[in-house]
Amino acid sequence: MPPPEKLPARIRRKNFGSTYIRLHRKKSSVTLVPGNNAFPVHPVLNRSLTPREAARIQSFPDQHIFTGTRRKQCILVGNAVPPLLAANIAKVVKKHLLNEKNISDEKDMFVKRNFVSSSYIPVIPKLNDKKDYTFIDLFSGAGGITVGLQKAGFDPLLSCDHDQNVKATHEHNFPGVNYFDGDLSEKNNFNEIVNSLKNKKITLLAGGPPCQGFSIFGKRRFINTKNYDPSTDPRNKLVFTFIDYVKVLKPDWIMMENVAGFANLDNGFFLRELVKIINNIGYKNCEWRILNTAEYGIPQKRKRFILLANKTGNIIPWPKPKYFQNPETWQLPFRTVGEVITDLSESNSHKYFKNHDPMNHSEMITRRYSYVEEGKKMDVEKLPEDLKYAKMTGQKIKNFSHVYRRLHRNEPSITLVPGHNAFPIHPWLNRLLTVREAARIQTFPDNLEFFGPSKDQCIQVGNAFPCMMAERLGESIIKAIENNWTKNNISKLANYSILDKWYIKNNEEQLSLDNI
Repeated sequence: MPPPEKLPARIRRKNFGSTYIRLHRKKSSVTLVPGNNAFPVHPVLNRSLTPREAARIQSFPDQHIFTGTRRKQCILVGNAVPPLLAANIAKVVKKHLLNEKNISDEKDMFVKRNFVSSSYIPVIPKLNDKKDYTFIDLFSGAGGITVGLQKAGFDPLLSCDHDQNVKATHEHNFPGVNYFDGDLSEKNNFNEIVNSLKNKKITLLAGGPPCQGFSIFGKRRFINTKNYDPSTDPRNKLVFTFIDYVKVLKPDWIMMENVAGFANLDNGFFLRELVKIINNIGYKNCEWRILNTAEYGIPQKRKRFILLANKTGNIIPWPKPKYFQNPETWQLPFRTVGEVITDLSESNSHKYFKNHDPMNHSEMITRRYSYVEEGKKMDVEKLPEDLKYAKMTGQKIKNFSHVYRRLHRNEPSITLVPGHNAFPIHPWLNRLLTVREAARIQTFPDNLEFFGPSKDQCIQVGNAFPCMMAERLGESIIKAIENNWTKNNISKLANYSILDKWYIKNNEEQLSLDNI
C-alpha cells in the first residue's frame, strides 16, 4: 500500500505489515502470519486471502479441514509448519537413518508441490470397510464413472467398452479391475459378460450408452410415433443393450447418463417408453434430471441427463447442489478454470505431467489465437487481413464454436467436446488446452494416464463423465442405502443438508410418464 499521504484522506491509514501487501500471482507468497486480518491481499481480487487459499500456500491438502471461527482458522494456518517442508525434512532424515545417498528428485518435488492444487484426489481402491457396494461400468470410456464411484466407496467388478485405446488406458490405470473389450450388443459377448458375473451381488449398474440421432434429428425425427417401437430402432440399439444387461444381472440400482438432449429424443416419446420398460422389469422408483455439473464442484458447465432407478424401495437421493453461479454470501461460487490448471501453465510442467504436450500450432494459428479475448469467441472481423483466410483453401475462416473460443480463468469451462482440435483455447496462453488440462477440468486425477494417439486421448477425455459428479451421485446412493431412506423414513436434517430439497418438496409432482 502506498504511504498514507498518497491515499485519499477518507481511507488514509498506516500500512500494517502484510495486511496491506498484495501478493503477486507469479511470485512466492510473503510469510503468512496468523491473525484474522493479517493475511495479505489476494493477487487479483480486492480482499484478503481466505483460510483455504492460505492453506494451499502452506501446502495443506484440500481435505484437511480447519475448524473454529475464521480468526481461529487463520491462526491455525498461519502458525503451521508447511506440511511439504516437514515431509521433505523427514525424507532426508529417513535416508540418513537408512544410510541412503541423498539425491534430489526434482520431478518428485514438482509433482508434490502442485498436488495440493490438483482438481481431484487420486483414487483409493477401497474406502468402505463396513459393507461391500459393487458396481459395473458399461461403456466405460476412460473411466470417469469408475474413478468417481470408487472414491465414493464402491468396488468395481467389471468395466466394458469397445476401443483399443480405452482398453490400454483402463489396463494401465485399473490393473486390478476386470475389463471386457468388445461390442456389448453382440450375443456371444453378452453371454460371456453375464457368465463372468454369475453369483455376484451387484449394487449398481452404471454407464453412458451412446444413443445416435438426437443431435441430428431432435424433435423432428419422428412426426408420427403411433406405431413406432424405439427398441427396434438401430440408432437406439446400445441404450436397450444397457437395459438388457439390467434385466439379466438384476442390480439393486441403475445409473444411466447421457447428453442433455437425450430427454427430448423423439419429442420425449423415447424416454417415456424407456421409463415404462424400466418400471416393468421391477425398478418402480425411476427418476431423471438434467444436472449442471458446475453446481456440484466441477469447474465446467456441462449439462448431463441422469437417470437413477432402484428396486429397493429407497427414495432417489439426488445430491444437493453446493456451488452457484450467483452465490449468496454463505454459498460457494462455481469453481473456475484458473483454480485447476494454473500450475500447468508453468513451462517446466510439461516435463512432469503425463498427457501434457501442447499442440504444435503454426505461427499463423498462434497469431490468430492471440486475437481471441479471454472468455470470448473469436471475432473474425477484428483479425488482420492475412489471418482472415485459411492458408490451405484461401477461403475466409469461420468461427467454430469451441475451436476459436478462449476460456476465462475466473469462470467454469464451457462443455469440453471430444476431438483433436475441439478443445477451447487456454485462458492466457495462445494454444489449445492440453489433454491433461482438459482432464483436470473433467476432475480426473493427475495419476490417471490416457493412451493412444493425441486425437484419441482428447476423445477419451471429452467423452468422459466427470469423476467428481459420479462421486457425488455414488455418495448419495450409499447414504440412501445405509440410512434406509424411503418416502416415509427420512430426517429433516438429511433433507436440508444432504439431499436436494426439490425432491422432498415436490415428491407428488415429479415428472410422470404422462408429462415427460
